[in-house]
Amino acid sequence: MKTFTIYPDKARALGNVMTNKSNVEDMVGVNATILPLVDNEHPLIDEFGNEYKLPITENYDNLPFPVFEMRVLGTLYDTSLTLSVSSDNCYVGDTVTITATLRDGNNELLDGSIAFKCGNDFITNGNNTGQESVYANTTNGVVSFTYSFDSMGEYTISAYSLQTNMHHCSTDSLNITVSKKPITIAVNGINSTTTYVEDIPFTVELSSNNQAVTGLEYSISLDGETFDSGTSTANGESYILSNLDIGNHTLLVYYPGNNLYDSCSESIEFYDGKIPEIFITYSNSTLVVEVYSETVPVVGIPVNTTISINPPLTFSNYETDSSGKVSCPLNGLPSGNYTVTVTTSAYGDLSASEKSSSIIIS
Repeated sequence: MKTFTIYPDKARALGNVMTNKSNVEDMVGVNATILPLVDNEHPLIDEFGNEYKLPITENYDNLPFPVFEMRVLGTLYDTSLTLSVSSDNCYVGDTVTITATLRDGNNELLDGSIAFKCGNDFITNGNNTGQESVYANTTNGVVSFTYSFDSMGEYTISAYSLQTNMHHCSTDSLNITVSKKPITIAVNGINSTTTYVEDIPFTVELSSNNQAVTGLEYSISLDGETFDSGTSTANGESYILSNLDIGNHTLLVYYPGNNLYDSCSESIEFYDGKIPEIFITYSNSTLVVEVYSETVPVVGIPVNTTISINPPLTFSNYETDSSGKVSCPLNGLPSGNYTVTVTTSAYGDLSASEKSSSIIIS
């Protein structure tokens, strides 16, 4: 409730009850209650113990005159302020719209002045002025502007209407959560379901909300050791893995984040193997298949062999001997040219393989 203090004038008998000490410049049109001010700190106590609080007075010509206080009627001049923000969850750098609506005690739109704060700083009209208070005038009771946040965190946005002789101050506030923008890393060209036996080309792409993000620096490690680094581009950066040891490997791409984007990583486990060498020979009605890993014969690997005749002649799951060989008798086949197809399954460090060759039976 806004108050005004009324001091008596020495010409009070002529009808003037206020002096230039009275703060009544804005009292025109104000409905109020007027009460004499009393001295609460120095009461009088009579002989019966009753306490009396004397009025505060102002002396003129050695005569005490009471001082009055004028209090604006609260319910008559109450206001309400409603604050809204276009989003209470947003990302760093995003723009939100902040709107405040001022109404009087009858819920009618009221023109006035409103100040806005983010935490302890004034942000009226979208400009951060720190502790310098700035008010914006409403249009049909409404003030609206845009604002953005340059760092993540929990923020409180508040609005205050300016108190006048006719209307009280009102306030409202809202909480906003501001997060860093999420980053997604895509490693294309390599996956965990394929056994690789040759060089592996792959690309790295960084995106946010399905939009490519450029200019972000990231690192690449292979099995815990630094492999390479790069800066994100619109179409992704290309790399090649080569000369890998046989076995499982882990590729990790890591982006550390900055004030705008959150950190992110992408890890892929894959297997690198070898292709066995297969040799097919035919002599003396016997087909011989030999399997080598580099120059070492492979012992015990299952071999499937098919001869192109109608119906096909198949030798299934024959295992190579200590010399890495499988022998298949071809007695009784008519003369002609035949296609021999040999397949092996994944075995140890070796990947699945297939080889075809032609033989002549005369």
